[in-house]
Amino acid sequence: MSLEKLINATEKIGSNILEYIKSVEKLVDRTTEKIGSNTLEYAFDDPLSKGISFIGNLPYKLILLSKDVGNYPRENTQKYISEYIADEKLENVTVRIGHNRVVKDTIRLFKDEKLKDISLLGKIFLGIPSTILGGIYSKFTRADYYNPFTRTAVIYSDVPAIAVHELAHAKDYQDIGAPTLYSLFRSTGIGALYQEARASLMAHKYLKGKERTGRYLIPAFLTHAFNFLLG
Repeated sequence: MSLEKLINATEKIGSNILEYIKSVEKLVDRTTEKIGSNTLEYAFDDPLSKGISFIGNLPYKLILLSKDVGNYPRENTQKYISEYIADEKLENVTVRIGHNRVVKDTIRLFKDEKLKDISLLGKIFLGIPSTILGGIYSKFTRADYYNPFTRTAVIYSDVPAIAVHELAHAKDYQDIGAPTLYSLFRSTGIGALYQEARASLMAHKYLKGKERTGRYLIPAFLTHAFNFLLG
C-alpha cells in the first residue's frame, strides 16, 4: 500500500469514528429531553451489561440480517422517535434510548404519578413480572420492547422501523385505554400477534416513502408467528 493510500485510509477511519461519536453524543452525555408529557432518556448500559448484550444480541442480528439491530440509535433514528411522539400526540411515555433501568422502572410502577391510572392488581400481577423479567431480558439482549405498565419504550436498535414500531405499541395502548385488559389479551398468543401486526402496520404507514419497513418488520413478525405456532 502506498503512503497516499495509507493516509487516505487513516483519514477515512478517523472520519468514521468522529461521525459515530457525534451520532451518539446524547447517549454519551446521558441527555434527558421532554416532549410534552413524554420523557426521552439517552444513555448506555453499564460495561458488563454491554459486554453480555453484545453476545445476546447476535441472534437478532442474524434473524434480521442487520448490524444496526441492537446497535444504539443514532441521529436519524433519534429524529424519528421525537417526530413520532409529537405527530401521534403520545402522552406520559418514557423512552429509554440505548439503555434499560430495571430497578428504577419497577419502583416507578408504584411511585410515578403518570402511572396512577393503571390498576394496582395489574401492576402487581402483570406489571412487576413484565418490568423485571422483560427488562432483564432486554438489557442482556438489547431487545427493543414496550412495557405498557410503566409506559416505557426501550429502544436499542438504530433502525427507524423498529423504533417507531415500539412507539406504535404505546400509541395502540393509549388509544385502547385499558392496559391491564389489553395485556391480558396479549397473553392469549393470538392477542400478541394482533398487537404486533397492528404496531407494524402503524409504523409502516408512518414511515411509508421515508424509510424501509418491511425489510425489518416482516421477519420480526414472523418470529412472533413462529413462536405462537410452537405454543
